[in-house]
Amino acid sequence: MTKVKGTAIITTRDYVKREYSTQYTQWLASLPADSRILLEGVIDSSSWYDMEKAYIIPSQKVIDLFFDGDMEKGSKEMGINSAAHALKGVYKAFLLLSTPQFLMTKASKIFTTYFEPTEIVLSEKGRKHLAVRILKFPMINEIVEYRIAGWMNKALEMANCKELVFERRASLAKGDEFTEFAFEWK
Repeated sequence: MTKVKGTAIITTRDYVKREYSTQYTQWLASLPADSRILLEGVIDSSSWYDMEKAYIIPSQKVIDLFFDGDMEKGSKEMGINSAAHALKGVYKAFLLLSTPQFLMTKASKIFTTYFEPTEIVLSEKGRKHLAVRILKFPMINEIVEYRIAGWMNKALEMANCKELVFERRASLAKGDEFTEFAFEWK
């Protein structure tokens, strides 16, 4: 079973509370009972939870309710929002001082502490481009892929990568051997 750390669940819940506060109750009500009970309760940021109930289903409901079912757009937006709120304060200084390649090497390791079991590596790097590969991630789907891509995209923007272009070259969710995100900037 794939697990997700409580911190990732909290970011989804807080995103809906912050961005869609008047529809927060509607979002909770749209969830199956086990997902709703989890999200209404106290979530331990350091505990592990069932990926489907705690992360995928709530994310899908965000996409259905607030993005007219546009999975790519909604998933990326949740990932972008997560990075924007996670990478503040001391982390912001770290973003400005590190190279994008170093940042994505660290980000790849960080994701393995939020999702279990996973294996994510920097697969390609150049002066103005890089690629990240997800080699192992049971239960991955396109929502999770695009949330991760959105997070990485925002982190690179915060690290001063200008005119950033993103491409998903391969997808575990679509049956490929791995998922690969490529980023280029000026």
